[in-house]
Amino acid sequence: MKHFFQRKAVWMIPGIIMLVGLCSLIFENYQEVTEAPSENWSHEVELGKTTVNSEPYIIETQDDLISLSYFSEQGLKQNVYNQKWEKQAEDTYDIPFNKFTRIFQTKDHLLYSDYYSIYDGKTQEKLTDIDQFLPTHNNLLFTKNEALYQLHPDTNETRKVMDLPHPQSTLNVTEHAGNVYILSYVSGQSSFDMSLHKLENDQVSSLKQARIDLPQTDVINELSFDINDDTYGLFVRTTQKQSMSGSPETNNYYAIQSLESKPSLKQISFKDPSGDKMITEASHLEMTLENSHMKLLFRGFGQTKTMFKDGGQFNIYEAVMDADGLRHIKRLSNTPDASKYPNRASDNSIVWTDADGSTNKVLMSSSHPEVITEAQGLTWDKVLAIAGKTIGMLSYSFLTIFVTLVWYIWPLLFLAVMMFAKSKAIDQDRMWILHGGIAIYLTFALFLREELFKHVVLLRLPDYMNFFGSPFVFILGFACILYGVLYFTNRQNDWSISIQLCYFIGLHVSFLSIFIGPYLL
Repeated sequence: MKHFFQRKAVWMIPGIIMLVGLCSLIFENYQEVTEAPSENWSHEVELGKTTVNSEPYIIETQDDLISLSYFSEQGLKQNVYNQKWEKQAEDTYDIPFNKFTRIFQTKDHLLYSDYYSIYDGKTQEKLTDIDQFLPTHNNLLFTKNEALYQLHPDTNETRKVMDLPHPQSTLNVTEHAGNVYILSYVSGQSSFDMSLHKLENDQVSSLKQARIDLPQTDVINELSFDINDDTYGLFVRTTQKQSMSGSPETNNYYAIQSLESKPSLKQISFKDPSGDKMITEASHLEMTLENSHMKLLFRGFGQTKTMFKDGGQFNIYEAVMDADGLRHIKRLSNTPDASKYPNRASDNSIVWTDADGSTNKVLMSSSHPEVITEAQGLTWDKVLAIAGKTIGMLSYSFLTIFVTLVWYIWPLLFLAVMMFAKSKAIDQDRMWILHGGIAIYLTFALFLREELFKHVVLLRLPDYMNFFGSPFVFILGFACILYGVLYFTNRQNDWSISIQLCYFIGLHVSFLSIFIGPYLL
């Protein structure tokens, strides 16, 4: 039995070490793929799939339930959840839809727009032509012929609210405490004219008109606003035009001011809370204003480790700002697919969609303790992501063979010289040839260690593998293990010196391929 173990140990021990390296890589990828978006915030939970590229429609009902509607292959699907995201009811409505279809839904009414007109969702009757569809939680507004109208779902009657301040006006609407606020603006290259109005009890009143200056090269891409009492908040995303050879850059500006104050935008940027770079391309904005604090929900391009190659992806973030600047920023999603259309479903949960080939996944995450516990399970999508990332990293670990060529070419040349020399030392299996070959190999490995252990590679290593002197530990540690295996199994295997030296070098490089190779790129 002892002799059997000694014969097999020459492969068993290296096999176990390589298996440990593979398991450590899988575990590291498991931790990265299943990393929570933020502390005390859940992983994503899939609620369904939508076949169109549009945002889900969410309302929080008066009985503290959450109604979520999205388009599926069966039509418009409505799911109703409680605050723990346990499904309470579901329904499906057979209405025609495409990527331009938008809906307005209450407990008793369903209306939809196909971009050109508004229809009754139950009878399919066309109600009116429109230019822009502007639903809020409880009110439906639209523009038509340079005027703003309101449609009453109870009677399907329309009423003119006001004329647009300018034929080229862009309108945003929001609802707060039962009142509808309307922001219209006309964008220029270095400024925009803004008008704020309030719709209350079918009466519209002007709150503010102002011209807001921007840098000469900035053009508005997206604008979000909210009003709370006599304070309003603005968030503006612009594109900065560059030279013909340069790519456009985006800038973010915001303001939190009283309605009597002259508007003044401050530029702001967001540092990635999960990396060392800045979040870029903030878009799909949803903003709320509470107690002079702006809470901005948006999608942005930031760091994630859920993909095969660590890099950036669009995820969902929440930033909180006051008049003095950014208070804090938090990542609310961490998925390998591009996230978009974030919506606040309640005070402690959000819903968004992830691009997933020809369909889009409707996802939710929350700070509710029961949702956090439920979402911690390992899903099939995460298993596939872990396997794909591991296989992908192993696919270029074989580059170690080429990176370390300068280490092992010299001991192999030394062995070749000994084989063709007149001395019969190689035929007599002199141990000094093995020791000399190992010494040459380790000398080049230690002095040229940065060929493999580059600074950028060390930064990619997990923390438990990146410590002071780690290259020496890996090189010498693996060498001691392999030499020990050769020493204790040599009598049973009776290998020649040349085979022992090739065994030592080949497995030493293999160990480094498994442990260090996956982090080369």
